[in-house]
Amino acid sequence: MEASAVAALTGVLQGLMDAENGNFFVGAVPLNDYPDYTSIIKRPMDLLAVKNKLAAGDYKSAEALARDVRRTFLNAMIYSRTRFAIVAKTARALLDRFEADLARARRDTPALRSPSLSEPRRAKACAAALSAVKKHKAEGGKRPLASPFLVALDPSRFIGYELIVKKPMDLVKVEARLKGSGGDRYATVADFVRDVRLTLSNALRFNQALEDMAENGIRCAAVELCRLFDDHCGAAGFDVLPCDTWRDCCACTDALLRACDDRGMVEEMLLFLFPINYYFNGGEPPNYGKHVKVRTSVSEALARVLEGKTRTDVAFLRDMLRIFQNCETYWRAMRKTEPEDAATYIDYAQKCGGLLVEVAGEVFGP
Repeated sequence: MEASAVAALTGVLQGLMDAENGNFFVGAVPLNDYPDYTSIIKRPMDLLAVKNKLAAGDYKSAEALARDVRRTFLNAMIYSRTRFAIVAKTARALLDRFEADLARARRDTPALRSPSLSEPRRAKACAAALSAVKKHKAEGGKRPLASPFLVALDPSRFIGYELIVKKPMDLVKVEARLKGSGGDRYATVADFVRDVRLTLSNALRFNQALEDMAENGIRCAAVELCRLFDDHCGAAGFDVLPCDTWRDCCACTDALLRACDDRGMVEEMLLFLFPINYYFNGGEPPNYGKHVKVRTSVSEALARVLEGKTRTDVAFLRDMLRIFQNCETYWRAMRKTEPEDAATYIDYAQKCGGLLVEVAGEVFGP
């Protein structure tokens, strides 16, 4: 990284270390004092180690550094949540501060901004990544996995598509913008990466078909192509999303869907796959907005990870739990007017929410 980028990131790290209780995260956790630490935390990290790696030139991008900083605070939240409330609370606050400080540093430091596509080498690398995605075939497959994503879907042929997918995107359109066809050209690598991921995340939004579970062909193709796209972006030195985060989140969703199928909870889980307006012909239940302020669904929570709007395991799980909390909150408010429905849907929310906690523990650890 350029010297100006290193200086800006050093300033961000120093601000975290100097913050109130920031010393909690400076230096490795002493294993003599906490002998069970490595049995719970598999990837230890701390701010001093991050700062030293930055000074040594070990980070090729700001996103690589950000992954380690996020891991530092996530580790603290996981290990300390039932042991040291002040540590977990501070970690949550400093993680929020880090995201804000990093965004500010990127705005103020040209070397940290997404690289321009006016440089031929970068444009060629983007074209190569897109070509690899378009041509990739599954083992033994006859046609490319990207075939369903090449052109925009016709909403009239897919009931509810417009209610679930708010920003349609396809790979042909991405390729045209990459080439500058029609005068509309991507300005930065980040713009290009965003639209490729949007194309694939839209597939996750619309293809959470419970009856096919994690074996849904379109969904699996989107996940495999995202892995491939990450590999090419990483090889080109581009900032990409934290791979371990989105892959673990996919694994958690798959485990939840399988567990619902195994335990005969398909009917319950179907209510939470898509946005609430999908089930009400584009509308919402009476007074829903009065009681539920942040609307989400399983498909939306996972798509937000793929698009980079959700950056951490903890944030993903918070979004997923909110799905069931929303249902419970709304129907508790409706118990007087619709007692039977309220009892049914509250039970559904509690069962599915409890199952999420169970499978999340298996995927992400305690």
